[in-house]
Amino acid sequence: MSTDACHTLQLETDNQRTFQEREWLAETIGWLLMGLVAVVALLGLLGPGLLSYRNATSSDGELALEYYAVERFDSPAELRIDAQRSKTDQSPMRLVVSRSFRDAIELLSIVPEPLQVESSGTDLVFVFASKSSGSERIVLRYKSAIRGWLSAKIGIENLPALEFQQFVLP
Repeated sequence: MSTDACHTLQLETDNQRTFQEREWLAETIGWLLMGLVAVVALLGLLGPGLLSYRNATSSDGELALEYYAVERFDSPAELRIDAQRSKTDQSPMRLVVSRSFRDAIELLSIVPEPLQVESSGTDLVFVFASKSSGSERIVLRYKSAIRGWLSAKIGIENLPALEFQQFVLP
């Protein structure tokens, strides 16, 4: 038997043990970071989810918006608009959308479809047939065409507009 042969317990030196402990620490940190990203994503901080859902209502209660504060670039998104009007008002509803919002999105559809679309200075005006119920819901389906902060205003003509912001992730 050779004197150069060593026992397997002698192979584990202090340097190897230190390396192993550092490897375990790095692995633990990696697992914690992956878990944190998963929790943040589920909560909606990396796209639509529980914490990114927003409501905005005008002071008179005639206009309400439902949207997500965090969206993804070039992914389908929805903006729901609820307008309360008096039942006696049978004139067409004129929804004013800031051109900054229209320029930052690719409009996929509007439900219900507007009767016409007009340009009013820096804004776009969507004209909708009035309903007898007094309550109207409009759904804008779109894709964000920009990345970063998106700030916009939406309102009913001759009333104060609601301002909202979204962050568009790459």
